[in-house]
Amino acid sequence: MDRVLFMPVGTGTGTSEDRVRSLAHGLFHSIDRNRPDKIVFFGSDMSRKTVEYIEKEAETQGKHLPEYEFIEIHDIDGVSELFNRFEEQMKIYGDHEVIVDYTSGTKTMTSIAFIMGILYRKELSVVSGFRDRNGTVQSGTESLIEQNTYQIYDKLNIRRFKELFNHGRFETALQILENDVVNHERRDAYIKLTRAYLHWDLFEHDKALDYLNSDEVKSLEELEDVIKRNKSILGEIVSSRRGRRKYKYQPFLPDLLANSRRRASEGRYDDAAARLYRALELIAQILIEEKYGDETNRIDPDKYTQCNLEALKMDFKKPLGLKGAYKLLECEGYDIGKAFGKDNEIKDLLQIRNYSILAHGLESVNGEQYQRFYDKVLEYARMIDETIDSKIDNATFPQL
Repeated sequence: MDRVLFMPVGTGTGTSEDRVRSLAHGLFHSIDRNRPDKIVFFGSDMSRKTVEYIEKEAETQGKHLPEYEFIEIHDIDGVSELFNRFEEQMKIYGDHEVIVDYTSGTKTMTSIAFIMGILYRKELSVVSGFRDRNGTVQSGTESLIEQNTYQIYDKLNIRRFKELFNHGRFETALQILENDVVNHERRDAYIKLTRAYLHWDLFEHDKALDYLNSDEVKSLEELEDVIKRNKSILGEIVSSRRGRRKYKYQPFLPDLLANSRRRASEGRYDDAAARLYRALELIAQILIEEKYGDETNRIDPDKYTQCNLEALKMDFKKPLGLKGAYKLLECEGYDIGKAFGKDNEIKDLLQIRNYSILAHGLESVNGEQYQRFYDKVLEYARMIDETIDSKIDNATFPQL
């Protein structure tokens, strides 16, 4: 793999030949120390003279310039042209080891050179030393500084990580932390935080709670309040899964609704609607469990005294589906069952969900349909739990 040096070239400040010669001396110092196999110079037509002086400087020291090419810049303060010329060369030499020296040129040229080095993760170097009042490094005082850019890359990658985390793309966010962030003080804490919400998003609640209880996550003091609220819901779910609650279904309802909102925020309305369907079914299961101690896959007919079960034509040897559960509640005289029985809008929304490609059809749910469905399911959730809105907030993931 060849080493290629990208070097913007100015003309020196003023017209003094000594200044151009001093500039050339400094630039050759960078070339000599970087030992490139090839150089790509960037500059105006007038900068070709500086390159000639660099060649003379090399000869004076008994050396030769490696192969080089000159990329002429017509507008030395034009950001667009400079960006395009640098990007073209970055693509040409993408498989090579590229070093970017940003010592010389207009402020715009050196700025673009530095920025392109950062964007393409290239080694950066600059010639430093004693400068005269015109800013030219004096011959004989030069030293080459190789910039440590890991801190810059870490900050850029942490910013990318936060954007991905806030959009619920936890797997990609985790990959950036583990593969691209080198030495950020919060790297380990962010890794465990992301793993927590990745597992939670996949309904792996036990693992999520373990990560949220870690010392690393506890060190994120600015998230203390929201994590405390999240853990209150998560702890109830984990307790329910472990059989430590009398009624197991209730803690899952706010989690499902919050999960549905996350899917909708990503534009994944079919996924979001599928979760709403399950939440609507869960509402009936919660009431049946709390009032009768039954689960919809194990109904004891003798507990239901208000209705003619034969007239309902229910086979209690089979699990009750969503509509069957609400029909049973209606028959038993519960307001939520009665409301469902005469709610034409919910029937239309369930039909839209049934035609979804993730259910039984080939259609897709759109944003307006999803929002109507969400509002309707929330309406039913409020019938059995007046505090459901605050619980959904407690199950809502933090923003970084």
